[in-house]
Amino acid sequence: MKKPVAKLFPHILLLLMAWMVAFNSCAYGQFLKSTDQLRTDCPASMKQAYIWYFGNYAGINFNLDPPVSLTDNNVLKVLKSCAVISDSLGNLQFFTDGVSVWDRTFQKMPNGTGLYGDPGSTQPCIIVPHPSVPTKYYVFTIDLVLPPPFGTNGLRYSIVDMNLRSGLGDVTDIINQPLLPEVSEKITAVKHSNGRDFWVVTHKWNSDEFYVYPVTPSGVEQPVVSAIGTYQGGNIQDNNSIGFMKLSPDGSKLALAISGSNLFEIFDFNNATGELSNVITSPATYVSAYGVEFSQDVSKLYVSTMDIVNLLPSFPSRIFQFDLHAGTPQDILNSAIQVAIDSTIRLGELQLGPDRKIYVARSINQFFAKDSLAVIHNPDRPGHACNYNMVNDIPDQGFYLGDRSSEFGLPNFVQSYLDIPSFKYDSACSGEATMFSIVNRTNIDEVLWNFDDPSSGGANTSDDFNPYHVFTAPGDYQVILTETYHDTSYTSSETVTIHELPNVDLGPDVQIYVGTSVSLHAGGGYDEYLWSTGATDSIITVDARGDYWVRVKDNKCCYNSDTITVTIYEYYIPNAFTPNNDGLNDTFKVIGQLTEGIRFSMVIYNRWGELIFESTDIMKGWDGTKAGKPCPSDVYSWKVVIGFFNESIIQKEDVVFKGTVTLLR
Repeated sequence: MKKPVAKLFPHILLLLMAWMVAFNSCAYGQFLKSTDQLRTDCPASMKQAYIWYFGNYAGINFNLDPPVSLTDNNVLKVLKSCAVISDSLGNLQFFTDGVSVWDRTFQKMPNGTGLYGDPGSTQPCIIVPHPSVPTKYYVFTIDLVLPPPFGTNGLRYSIVDMNLRSGLGDVTDIINQPLLPEVSEKITAVKHSNGRDFWVVTHKWNSDEFYVYPVTPSGVEQPVVSAIGTYQGGNIQDNNSIGFMKLSPDGSKLALAISGSNLFEIFDFNNATGELSNVITSPATYVSAYGVEFSQDVSKLYVSTMDIVNLLPSFPSRIFQFDLHAGTPQDILNSAIQVAIDSTIRLGELQLGPDRKIYVARSINQFFAKDSLAVIHNPDRPGHACNYNMVNDIPDQGFYLGDRSSEFGLPNFVQSYLDIPSFKYDSACSGEATMFSIVNRTNIDEVLWNFDDPSSGGANTSDDFNPYHVFTAPGDYQVILTETYHDTSYTSSETVTIHELPNVDLGPDVQIYVGTSVSLHAGGGYDEYLWSTGATDSIITVDARGDYWVRVKDNKCCYNSDTITVTIYEYYIPNAFTPNNDGLNDTFKVIGQLTEGIRFSMVIYNRWGELIFESTDIMKGWDGTKAGKPCPSDVYSWKVVIGFFNESIIQKEDVVFKGTVTLLR
């Protein structure tokens, strides 16, 4: 039976657009498809999603505040989604459209071609770090849902190793590994609750099953399968493969769009087990359901609809907000409110940014793209208070892309990288000033901070936008930020843990003798050491007098220091003496700063090796006699041994001195 051409047109049109995008990019390559670490509580950088590339060579750099458009990309041109990854400090690593992989110099990796994703897929790819090898990344790819031989590749993965090519990286020989043959055009990822592993989620085609793959140090493991929600499948012209899927930043929720069925679904997600539950299915009234995204606090879900059939949109695109805290599932569905409508522009993918704003891809079609993104400036706020494209009551305040433009998609990220708190602080160590800053400062008239530290008296609150506070003691503090805009207040809170300083103790001051040394121990288990000598080890050995300090940093990023004074007991052993009873230099002995609590011995021999004198009394010297008789003028050999019992002197072995002395008469 022949299928009506009109019904096939939506999918064919989007596929044609994707293919045209790829062929328009001939300058950067052909569009061909080949047939446990220690954890730390330091305030860590988490900037893996701070560089975006998407659309018609467009980009955003969120490392700057406010973010700025990037115009250095002249290779990536995609109609829909793509994937980008930076390191934890926000330095670009690589990016992909699901077929090719480009390094940070915008060159294709030598082995980075022929991946089995398809840019015509709604979400053709996502990049997931290897949980235990910091230089390796998994690139998961999604093929189109089309009749064979066009859509047979399903879900696959390849591995990029950044150690290759002198740090520029390359795709390894682990490439296009099959996982699931037929999947919907949806893929998302989030960190496992253990803080190390990842979950990668997709949906099987012609099924009601979610496949949730654990990515662990052992690799991509067997999936957790949850049969729940709407059956996704049928004829390709039904367009049920089209539409985005997103996990919430905290890994507690999952939402997706099923375009052909005109609906959205919301699930609870267990990021400890990978199981989905408690589906909420919207009415089938959201014609051409497309984009989904959660507010950072997971109190709101935003969804978009757009015409995917016609070259020019024949009906308006819309954005709706659902209040996920409204109550029952029906209350949540009833809470839907339209926050944006556009009759001429397609409103496509929604993506949460590192600044806690949601960015909206905008385009008429491939041939008439828009030079800006729409922005939901305050996604945590209810209804129109979310300020779609609105800043200080001024409309049309989107994000300008320079001379580049947007299409239907934005980068696809591990959503955990967007789990950004409402405010940041730069120190959490006892006795230090903790500086606070608001992540999203848009549409705020005034603020009030409560530091949950009543012992600090009047300093417990502040109305500064960037305050500091010295907490009175280590512990957990529930810091509350209240933002007020147009006489309406919005409250958020974060637990701030103030840590004890590391307990570094070099012990009491020590004394050593000339010619000896002492080892100074700063203690083990610290992340960093810095001595006044410039050394960076936990132990140093010194043989000179002075004050020595060490600064240590623990795994909470807290610093502390200690100082110790090393004193040298100097001594002098003469090389001649005159035992003539004139009261000057009549005896041979150790002269200088001596101490109690030592074991002492001195022996003296004549030139024939005969023992002439011995003593264990450090205060007693040789008077130049043997058995009461004067010894002749000559050169005599001596040996002095000192053992230390005084705890203030750190010396593991006896100190031995040897030499000769001339007896003169």
